[in-house]
Amino acid sequence: MRALTGFVLVVAVLTSVACHTMTAVPLSELSTLKPSHAWFKMHDSSVVEVSGPHLKGDTVVGYVRGEYEQLPTANVTGVTVQKVATGKTAALVTAGLVAFGGFAYLIASSASHAKDTTTVDCDVNPAVCM
Repeated sequence: MRALTGFVLVVAVLTSVACHTMTAVPLSELSTLKPSHAWFKMHDSSVVEVSGPHLKGDTVVGYVRGEYEQLPTANVTGVTVQKVATGKTAALVTAGLVAFGGFAYLIASSASHAKDTTTVDCDVNPAVCM
């Protein structure tokens, strides 16, 4: 049971790492996606991370380093958000299940081939010892 718990924890940690990817999106998708964070590339090549970004007319509003900021969309050249990576997650879960199946098979097959370690008293039951 302890091995199963450890395996489940390892799969959960690996899956949480693989669940997201950074994706460039059009500024118009910002309202639909409603990301918790977005990275905006500006005309001067700087990148501004905004928490809770949303569009208000022709302005992106949100928090930059804890301060409420307004970024004119005319100054934004690109937007990157973190999205769910279903393909990577499915591949990782599948690989984990295959590994778990192999591990379970290995344990089951080694248990069925284990030597009988019970002790026999040949003086009491000599037929077993022959």
